Amino acid sequence: MRQPSNAALAANALGHLRRVVHAIRSQSRALEKRDQITSAQLWALKVVAEAEGGLLVGAIASSLSIHKANAGRLVDKLVARGHVRTKKGPGRKVLVTATPRGRGLLGRRAIVPAQVVLLEKLERLPRGRLVTIERSLATLVSFVGGESELIVGS
Repeated sequence: MRQPSNAALAANALGHLRRVVHAIRSQSRALEKRDQITSAQLWALKVVAEAEGGLLVGAIASSLSIHKANAGRLVDKLVARGHVRTKKGPGRKVLVTATPRGRGLLGRRAIVPAQVVLLEKLERLPRGRLVTIERSLATLVSFVGGESELIVGS
C-alpha cells in the first residue's frame, strides 16, 4: 500500500485543524446567542466559581492558558454582566469572585465549553502523545507568526 504524499498529509492536517476551530466557534456562537455569554467567559466563570475564595486574574489566565491582559478583559465583561465581582488586593492584584447571578448561570448550564472538554481530553492522553501534539501545534503557531500569544509555564 502506497503512503500518502506530504501534500495529502498536510491537507488532511489542515482539515483536522479547521474542524477543531469550527467546532469551538460554532459552540461558542450558539452559547452566546442563547445566554449572552461566550464560551471563554463561561469557562472563566466556571474556574472562578470552583475556586474557594475566588481567584486572582493571573490565576484565571493560567487556568485558561491565556495572557493576563485577555483574562482581565474577560473579567471586565463578566463584571459588567453581574456574573463576578472584583476586589483590589495588594499592589495591582485583583481578586475575582463569582456572584449569586454567576453561580446561577453555571447551575443551569448543560453545555461545557468545547475548550474545557478538549483540555480535559488532552490532559488524559499519554504524556508522550501529548508532548508530540503540543510540539506540533507550537510549530503550526510559528508558521502563522503567533508566538507572542503563547503562554509558557505561567
